[in-house]
Amino acid sequence: LREVEPRAASAVLQGAGLHFSVGGNPYAARGGGANEPSLPSFARSLRRLYEGFLQLRSLERLRVCAVHGSLVGGAIAGCLHADSVVAEAGTTFEHGNLTRGVCPLGLLSRSLIARVGRDRAFALYLRSETLDARAARALGLVEEVVERGGVAALHARAVARARELAAVRID
Repeated sequence: LREVEPRAASAVLQGAGLHFSVGGNPYAARGGGANEPSLPSFARSLRRLYEGFLQLRSLERLRVCAVHGSLVGGAIAGCLHADSVVAEAGTTFEHGNLTRGVCPLGLLSRSLIARVGRDRAFALYLRSETLDARAARALGLVEEVVERGGVAALHARAVARARELAAVRID
């Protein structure tokens, strides 16, 4: 996580690339040779990834996640640590663990059940289906879908949502 303004009541988490990703793709360097990470190197990268999830989870401000592109596994776990999730209309969500193997990093199992309920979470685990943004909203993974304007409109809406949430005072 980048530094967050200490006085900020909320924060927006958004990916910078083509997809919202937490960077935990163990298949990225497949093929062997010099580009293949060593097991200790890979283990260190997973530890850094897990520490990032813990930082996000313990961030003492409202968190809004702006998602776009394809979210698989850990990316879904990342957005589930937010208080609100806003998705660009073309976003897809795939749990992906049925075909890739289960990895408990990011507390995905626990967070998914908390967000959508046990039955829906198990269905996602077992079917490994890909959901579009509207289906993710109907399931409860996403609060809002930005229909037009692409990533720029998504970012603007996420910032506005963060301000809306920060304006609500609980006494």
